[in-house]
Amino acid sequence: MILIIVAGFWIRQGEDRRTMLNVASRVGFELKGLDKAKRQFAQDKNRRPTDLVRFSDLVPYLENDQSGASITIHALAKRNGLDEAGNPILIGTNEMAVGGPISDPIHVNPKTKEMLTPVTHGDMFWGDYR
Repeated sequence: MILIIVAGFWIRQGEDRRTMLNVASRVGFELKGLDKAKRQFAQDKNRRPTDLVRFSDLVPYLENDQSGASITIHALAKRNGLDEAGNPILIGTNEMAVGGPISDPIHVNPKTKEMLTPVTHGDMFWGDYR
């Protein structure tokens, strides 16, 4: 009986880790998609590095994404800048909805990063978006 309970616990733990890893992967795709959209927006609109960009400026680029991650990117557009974990994605120190200079980098939200640390093991997973 105890063996069955312990085995069930470990199976559930494995499923939780897989779910968290899937969320982390989708957040990573979202960050890359936003970064790509931000660069395309700046180029198409001849924006300077100091010009402000908001999430609403990027939605058309997200909705037209044709990458392998397009389903994730389209979902991000519908969530108005909230990542898969439900936290606002950041540009510089601001939430994407508020906006920030085009030159500011896109970042994973610290709450999302903390929540997913058990599967991402810190900053290495997030690369340039940490």
